[in-house]
Amino acid sequence: MNKNELLLSAAAIGLLAAGPGYAAQVQAQDASQSAGASTVTEVVVTAQHRKENLQKVPIAITVVSGAAVLKSGYTNVNELQYMAPSLQYDPSNGGAFQIRGVGTESYDFSSEQSVSLVVDDVVMDAPQVPGIIGLTDLDHVEVLRGPEGTLFGKNSTSGVLSILTNKPVLDKWSADANGWYGEGSDRHLDLTLNVPLNQKMAFRITGFGSGGDGQGKYTYLHRTMGAYQEAGTRAKLLIKPSDQLEIQVLGDYAYHEDNQGGALVAADPTTMALSAAAGTIIGPNNVDLATDAEMKTVSKTFGGSLQVAYHLGGYTLTSITAFHGTTHRSHQHLDAYPGDMFFPVTTGDIRSNKFSQELRLASPTGQFFEYLAGFYYNRLAVTSNNVQIGNLGFLPPGLFLTPTGTGFPPTSDESITSAVNESKAAFGQVKFNFTSQLSLALGGRYTVDDNFNSLRYAYVNPAPYFLLLGVGGIPSQPSGTAKHYNFSYRIAPQFQITPELMAYFTYSTGYKGPGVAYLQGIYDPYKAETVASYEVGIKSELFDRRLRLNVDGFYERFANFQAQTFVSPPGSLPAYTIGNAGVLRSEGVEVDSNLNITPSLSIGEDLTYAPATFVNYFYPSPFGGVTNYSGDPLTHAPKWSSNSSLNYDGKLFDDYRLLGSISYAWKSKVYTTLGAPYSIVPAVGLLNFHIGVSPGSGAWEVGAYARNLLDTHFNNYYISIPPRVDATAAPESIRTVGVFASYKY
Repeated sequence: MNKNELLLSAAAIGLLAAGPGYAAQVQAQDASQSAGASTVTEVVVTAQHRKENLQKVPIAITVVSGAAVLKSGYTNVNELQYMAPSLQYDPSNGGAFQIRGVGTESYDFSSEQSVSLVVDDVVMDAPQVPGIIGLTDLDHVEVLRGPEGTLFGKNSTSGVLSILTNKPVLDKWSADANGWYGEGSDRHLDLTLNVPLNQKMAFRITGFGSGGDGQGKYTYLHRTMGAYQEAGTRAKLLIKPSDQLEIQVLGDYAYHEDNQGGALVAADPTTMALSAAAGTIIGPNNVDLATDAEMKTVSKTFGGSLQVAYHLGGYTLTSITAFHGTTHRSHQHLDAYPGDMFFPVTTGDIRSNKFSQELRLASPTGQFFEYLAGFYYNRLAVTSNNVQIGNLGFLPPGLFLTPTGTGFPPTSDESITSAVNESKAAFGQVKFNFTSQLSLALGGRYTVDDNFNSLRYAYVNPAPYFLLLGVGGIPSQPSGTAKHYNFSYRIAPQFQITPELMAYFTYSTGYKGPGVAYLQGIYDPYKAETVASYEVGIKSELFDRRLRLNVDGFYERFANFQAQTFVSPPGSLPAYTIGNAGVLRSEGVEVDSNLNITPSLSIGEDLTYAPATFVNYFYPSPFGGVTNYSGDPLTHAPKWSSNSSLNYDGKLFDDYRLLGSISYAWKSKVYTTLGAPYSIVPAVGLLNFHIGVSPGSGAWEVGAYARNLLDTHFNNYYISIPPRVDATAAPESIRTVGVFASYKY
């Protein structure tokens, strides 16, 4: 080992020691290098709708390669939170992504997402269903940190999660198969075929299936709890009649089913005794449930897009027309008691469909003046139908059998919510290349949002013994519209100090449209959310481009932040509502690094410190009283998160290679319910490894894997429904060891 390698090894040891100790961020990029390569591989991103070197783009971005996702064994988009810096996902309370700790989980369908999920240039904004199931045949994933209110399809105040799948390849037959099986019936199989139809057309299709057992049990029913299965397909047709014209037709379908329920971690003596008699011991680490009815969730996603790109004289005109739909059905047994007790059934159906059209024109690059301009239209329609039925068992204190003064018979209640979110925007960015080193980008976006929401209650009588749970009465206003206009912008100077070192500064604003929420029948509109963000950073490649080191510092201030809170209306069950917080602040430092120690050995380390805290938030409940959340952290917002990864790809013997990777992801404690100490999830660390053997050709690979090797248990969230506390165990919080095989043709 020469002097440079000794220095690099010392730096690597320092990075590994710093990562878990300082609780930093996830290194998401596949750092393995082919034999003979010692420099870090150039990473190409499309964050500004152009193919550019990651190191030349003045945006804090994490890139996750498709190979890295495959090695991780993760198959769902939610699990990218364990691979990408600053990314979190909360599966509860409506479900949503967060970046730098900031995001809003919301049951209100008129609310936009803080983090925009974009798959193959199409925004996936349906509620409850993330928009992509099965992380198969991926090219790469880009996580854009900070407000993205200029170039991407919809406004996003926290950032963008952009997923890009592989395109069909002309004149090349290929097949790619991957599968694994491990503990707890952890299983996955996918197959991708690339078929050249002629010299100008190619077809690519991927099919996949995954599943696994849960770690808990329905002890009263003697069934596994948390089991899931999912399957789907994705197809692409590429037509390239000339060098100037490229047409893609894309279609996808996916199915997901699980029986995940919330276990009780605290309860009153009566509930504990009943549960114990049915085989469930209630306590902090309980993962079982003694209910007499199985929880179940079934979701489907389907859709397609037509994408046309026309190139002429360095200019590119792009049109993206997309349709996407989802269905989501949940069946919950909320009383959590064995036997026929109070409030046994709530069934919810959510259906959504969206249509979007994007048109943009990009100028040639490498000139003094560059530009990109476009128009965007998006319409999302959501209908939700929820039925609640309660029968006479025993009633928790403060609950009524009928809503006072409604005049309806004591039966069951049905709520129907309809929401239509329509967004129109014109956007663009210009860039001035003053010299080969100094440039300035200016971006802007003008948006018109029109959000409609309505709520209707109906009452049905399925059987004479059913009784109605108190719902707070008929809506005070059955429908409402929130319309808003906004101009957001971005200023980004950058200076290429040397070919391997770039510095940049960005000031940007972002915006989320207003909405109309309902809480127990009360009409409760909320205002638009805005953010102002400052970011300064450097991007560098050192030691003869064997170390990639990117560092940024940021400060983000949100006004009228759309926060979801948990309240207890008098005479009814606790419920979630969304409203405007005064000011939310997120600030911190992020470090992304990737180091090649030798041609075969590389290391990755990302560090982030990003506390997200309410500066002032006085929540006036629609039922009376004011709660002060000022100084409290946002839910699911760790101050620190980290990952250390070590990757090896070298000769084993003769013409065979040994491939191995180890990673340790860590996040500090978080709150899962705003201002509630009972909802704290302690710090969590996950140790994963992947080891395999492959011939020099790379045609196949066999080996073993482990996720959560230390068997660290943790919950996704806690919720208090007095006199009990429910918790849902994270699917990743159980050790899974298994074997895998892959084949390429």
